[in-house]
Amino acid sequence: MRISFRPSNMLSQHVISKKEKNSKRKSRSFFGYTNWFLVLAVLVASALFICVISILPYQNFGSDEGNDLGHALRVFSYNESKHFVDPVPSCWYDSGDYIVFTQRNAQTLYYLSLAYAEAKGKTAKADLYDVVNKQLKCLDGLLEKDIKQIRDQRSHVAILPPLVNQIMTPQPVYIFEDGEGRDVYILRSLIAENMLDNAGSEYWLSAAKEKTNVTVSSECCEEGVIQLSNKSLEALERMIGIRETEEFPGGWGIDFSDIALLQSGDVYKVKAILKDIESEWNVEMPKQFDYIGGNYDIAGTVALERMYAKKTGDQQFKQLSESLFSYLHGGNGFDEDFTEYAKPHHPCGQWWANCQLVKTLINGVDESLEFDTARHDIWRLTEVQLLGQAEYVLALVLYLGL
Repeated sequence: MRISFRPSNMLSQHVISKKEKNSKRKSRSFFGYTNWFLVLAVLVASALFICVISILPYQNFGSDEGNDLGHALRVFSYNESKHFVDPVPSCWYDSGDYIVFTQRNAQTLYYLSLAYAEAKGKTAKADLYDVVNKQLKCLDGLLEKDIKQIRDQRSHVAILPPLVNQIMTPQPVYIFEDGEGRDVYILRSLIAENMLDNAGSEYWLSAAKEKTNVTVSSECCEEGVIQLSNKSLEALERMIGIRETEEFPGGWGIDFSDIALLQSGDVYKVKAILKDIESEWNVEMPKQFDYIGGNYDIAGTVALERMYAKKTGDQQFKQLSESLFSYLHGGNGFDEDFTEYAKPHHPCGQWWANCQLVKTLINGVDESLEFDTARHDIWRLTEVQLLGQAEYVLALVLYLGL
């Protein structure tokens, strides 16, 4: 007799239940791994998105086309703010930092508008007109909202992409103090005058008369508080016609007092300044300009000499301008073209950028009379400052006869 064995119902259910549990465990593991993978993928995608958004503003530049003036003006577009949180968009960053200082922007626009007024060629005038008028939207927006500064020194721990910077650092906004802003409103009136906007010039002059004090930076900067000297303010007041003629000592560069001297017809003082520089100038070791930003006063002196020659017809200092201009472009004891430096201290000079910073002037040497690229604070020598760049643009227009 053959005996056959069959599992009981209980044993059968136990086997089925065990299979179901194993299947559920595998299912949970699969979905668990899938969820973790999805989370990781989302995190990676988010990081890549933030990275792309951070660097994208500096990836839109790279053309080598254009003339010297076009190249020199391009940095002003690069310096338009890429911070999404600014109360007024697209204002110029000051220097290589992410600080927007209304007074510095006003000075910069003044020299660019003066270059526009001095330019002769249609192309030069059109290029300068576009740069000035585009940024006037920012300046007028700042004045409309009574803003004198966006961000401060605490907002600049390093040159990080703008999106990262605004997440990691404070983003304060500073309002003009009572009576503050006389210098800025005078500059705005002078800009309008240079751009042949007579109605605007009168409007901003009226606003300037209601102010009493110069604009002072807040919590800024490495080299100390930024503000115009009393001499510069008095020169501006003289230029705009709200101060009686006074004696101004002037100086090298393209200081407001020098422009006031030229405009008032006191050309002999300017001639004396140029004679002094000519007698002391040494292209190998320019001791008059051995301070941070000295290159900008060298460019400004070229502009001053050309404005003097234009007003008087006196060309005796043309050779001085030629030597100064040559110094900036490589004819110096450092064998360095300060307008073509490969690694300027600027967001465009960082790993995420694709900008072409040609015809862009850097600070140059300091009191050490060396151009030491190994120093730990190399930014002191290689920073790009828009105010100085505007003075360089003015020099280009006058020296090259654009």
